[in-house]
Amino acid sequence: MLTVTLVVLGCLAAVLVALVVLTTAGRALRERASRRVADRRTHLRSQTVVALGLRRGDAGAATDALRATARGRHRQEVLDIVTSVATTLGAEHRERVTVLSTALDLIDHLLTGLHHAEPARRVAAVEIIGLLGGADHTPSLHQAMRDTDHRVRIAAARAYLATAPDTAPSAIVRMLTHEEPHVAGELAELLRTHPSPQVGQAVTQAWARGARSPLLVSLVTHTVNPSTALGLLVDATRSPDAALRRAGVSALAGIPTELTLTALADRTGDPDQGVRALAATALGVMAGPTTIPLLIAALDDPAWAVRHRAAAALASVPDGAVVLTSLLGQATPFVTTAITTALQEHVVTGGLLSALVDPVHAERARRAVRVLAARPEMITVLHAAAARHPDAAVRAALGGLVATVPTPRGPQVADMVGAR
Repeated sequence: MLTVTLVVLGCLAAVLVALVVLTTAGRALRERASRRVADRRTHLRSQTVVALGLRRGDAGAATDALRATARGRHRQEVLDIVTSVATTLGAEHRERVTVLSTALDLIDHLLTGLHHAEPARRVAAVEIIGLLGGADHTPSLHQAMRDTDHRVRIAAARAYLATAPDTAPSAIVRMLTHEEPHVAGELAELLRTHPSPQVGQAVTQAWARGARSPLLVSLVTHTVNPSTALGLLVDATRSPDAALRRAGVSALAGIPTELTLTALADRTGDPDQGVRALAATALGVMAGPTTIPLLIAALDDPAWAVRHRAAAALASVPDGAVVLTSLLGQATPFVTTAITTALQEHVVTGGLLSALVDPVHAERARRAVRVLAARPEMITVLHAAAARHPDAAVRAALGGLVATVPTPRGPQVADMVGAR
């Protein structure tokens, strides 16, 4: 009896397992078929949206069919399709796709998404509105630029700039004054990568209102007309804020004018050593004959950073290495250290050596190398550079100049015995 019962139970268990397997397989097949149908419907809807965007086929019937779908539970799917198509078709067909989105009542859905509880959904809504374009939605984007989440604000600024390039720059520049540093940096980068007369005008107007920051100085450099920017940057170098003076001095390095030279000369006596160091570097970039006396004077600065920058800047100007070498025997020890360091760096980094094969600067470079070769502390550096420089032409030129220089030797036994 027990055996029969066990057999029956085994059969029932096998039947139950078979039913479970069949049910699972059937469900998987139905889901697969359902996905195929859904994918097919999505494909057809995508084709319909593309056709409407390109003005092909019966627009009325296709729009009605999509509108019916968008009003049902597939609204988000239709929205995703329209967004994808808008991105693919580009600005050429953006107006048509925007009209289609309006006809499908998707714009209202997007505007509602600007108030969604999840920041990610608000960001998505802002980005899609920016893709679709349309000046009618700029007030909503302007409001989104005051969102509590910085990601939404940045996305809204980007969309606003794409949608209303004439008015957006002023609003974005105003945001810089009260945003956190990392957010303000992203907004400034957005303006730098979209330069236009409107951006330059917005930055100039902000400066006229009294707005001042190193970030705004950077925008002045990249977006404002050079003739106007020069006056603003010189104004920055006279600010009571040391950070603003540093930014102004750094920006002036790329504008070689008499006004720039005067402003930089004034900053070599700035109370902030960072400003003085940057002024020395900027004078080296300008590389004019009037900058050499200023850099020589900066070698006596009490701060090592300024002396080093001044020596490095002087080494980079024509005949600067010769001038520095001539100062080695006259300067005080703390100046000599800065000069020696700058000369070694100038050789090692290749600035002086590359000039040896430059037809314009070759004669000056050869003269500088000969002067340096007369300094015992430079012999090892020059020999190493002659052996290791990656350019064969430079190695050959340098080898011809330093071949007669005696190879440094270590202390001999006789020397060490005599030293005892």
